[in-house]
Amino acid sequence: MVERQNARSACHDMPLDLSVFAVFIIALALIFDFTNGMHDAANSISTVVSTRVLAPKYAVLWAAFFNFIAFMIFGTAVAKTIGAGMVDIKTITPVVIFCGLLGAIGWNFFTWCKGLPTSSSHALIGGYAGAAVANAGTESLIAAGLLRIGSFIVLAPLIGLPLPFTPFQILWMNLVTDGLPGLALTVEPAERDTMQRPPHSPKENIFGRGMGRDILVIGLIMGLISLGVGYFAWLRGDPAWQTMAFTTLTMAQMGNALAVRSERYSLWQIGLFSNRLILGAVLLTFALQMMVVYVPFFQNIFSTMPLTITDLVISLGCAVLVYFSIEVYKIIVNRR
Repeated sequence: MVERQNARSACHDMPLDLSVFAVFIIALALIFDFTNGMHDAANSISTVVSTRVLAPKYAVLWAAFFNFIAFMIFGTAVAKTIGAGMVDIKTITPVVIFCGLLGAIGWNFFTWCKGLPTSSSHALIGGYAGAAVANAGTESLIAAGLLRIGSFIVLAPLIGLPLPFTPFQILWMNLVTDGLPGLALTVEPAERDTMQRPPHSPKENIFGRGMGRDILVIGLIMGLISLGVGYFAWLRGDPAWQTMAFTTLTMAQMGNALAVRSERYSLWQIGLFSNRLILGAVLLTFALQMMVVYVPFFQNIFSTMPLTITDLVISLGCAVLVYFSIEVYKIIVNRR
């Protein structure tokens, strides 16, 4: 009888504990929303005010109104993505939600004190995912959801970037990177074990043997590094940021031409001087690129600016990084 009464008492106490904890979570969510005003809302308001679109008091009213009314117009798709699209809902407990909010609030206060214009949404994503991992390990994360969120975190700044290349620059890159190196690769010596390999199927797809994968991976490497160089130069106010991206991508294609001389062996294994024509093509392309960057006549045509020694070293260094990235990629693929 006593045991039954204790069990009944425990059952009555449990909902009370959960309801009290739920109140704390709601309060914490409201505090997080308040700290959001230090970042996302403040960033939008400062932009509107600094560009003189609205007076400060109207900008605050504008932000407050649309922060409140937005879910009625656009729905709750973003909330659903955060709630169930990035973490396995089965691993979520009230404690996970509480710790995620606490971490996001702490990060918001820290970055606010440092004067950093960070995103509260990203803080919430990091806090929520970190709490889930602490509770149930990395298996609790949904890779597809995190990849989708992460990709747009990366792409969002690039969307606001001005056009990185002019039509003439794109045409130039197509001419110098596909012309001379392409001709030089046609006389590439055969690899030493070619005759020991099995024949390929005549019905093989044009993207077979990993060709489609290589195009995507290598293209992504070159694109991200080249645009990254231009983006960070643009952020620091370098007027030659576009020329840096242009030069990096042009010379990165030369690194690609050297790396893809063999799908199986590195450049040093097949011999740097085993195809002297490709070396000549790379050097000639470099000379032509410097002409476009530094000769005033071509600067007017291709909208380039002379690079400082530092900017040139950064561009060439990142182009070399593309080469080494492709070589590492080849090693990883060939070990599979």
